[in-house]
Amino acid sequence: MRPLFALLAVCPWAADRADIVYPSGGSGQPATQEAAAPPADFDQMLREAYELIDDEDPGAAVRALQYLVKRAPPRTLAELSARVRTDRGVSLAELLADTRLRHAISTGERGRLHLRVVTRYEAEAMGRAAERRLENLSRRRYHGRTVFEWADEREAYTTLQPDARRMVADARLAAALSGARLKHDPRLKKARKERLRLIRQKADLARFAARVAAMRGFTAPLLNAEDDPSDPAAAEVRRRRELRKRPPSAGPTTRPASGPNQKAPADSRSGPRKRKKGAP
Repeated sequence: MRPLFALLAVCPWAADRADIVYPSGGSGQPATQEAAAPPADFDQMLREAYELIDDEDPGAAVRALQYLVKRAPPRTLAELSARVRTDRGVSLAELLADTRLRHAISTGERGRLHLRVVTRYEAEAMGRAAERRLENLSRRRYHGRTVFEWADEREAYTTLQPDARRMVADARLAAALSGARLKHDPRLKKARKERLRLIRQKADLARFAARVAAMRGFTAPLLNAEDDPSDPAAAEVRRRRELRKRPPSAGPTTRPASGPNQKAPADSRSGPRKRKKGAP
């Protein structure tokens, strides 16, 4: 483990800062005061985060960037953000938000985003990052419509198509991103119409995804896995192919049923049986 990054294993950042947005239903802010932050080379920690991002380890990169956001003094934090903009073309808040969202999407299942905490420092950047991803999803078309257009008229989708799984995955992701904006984007506090639109959009996308997923044949492993290796069923198809290639194994031997003309099996014990005492 890298020496400076080892500090992250002993620092309870997510529980002792006032700049954390806790998820609804959580325990809220702890009563204890924040312990003094240990000395750290913030420049080195930033380079560490760059390496982790380049190594495709967004989870660890989020921890490193969040450490900087929560431990660096305000003046140092501003200098670090300016350096990040020079190095990566975005601010420190934007880099943290985008990395956190990318990690949440890669680890999410069935459209769920694992965004347990979002710092107030990155909250607006998180809202903009989710908005950009929603715009990217709006450019994809499935049989002439986007998932948003299908969600508006979900009853019009009546025939399962080969790309149904990809479409449902996009619909679930769009619903989760809409929820992320509703939960974390501070710009929506004063944008009532946009907030109501996102609430309706999230519900419509979730209903559309559920409708298509419930259609007969959606879970069939050969829906489009042969044509599209990225299909979620591709692994199941490969597994079944491997099973068909294996030679048939000898099944368990069954004992023949006994009948009036069937001889009793020979006793495996050697020697004559001993008669029990008192037996006739």
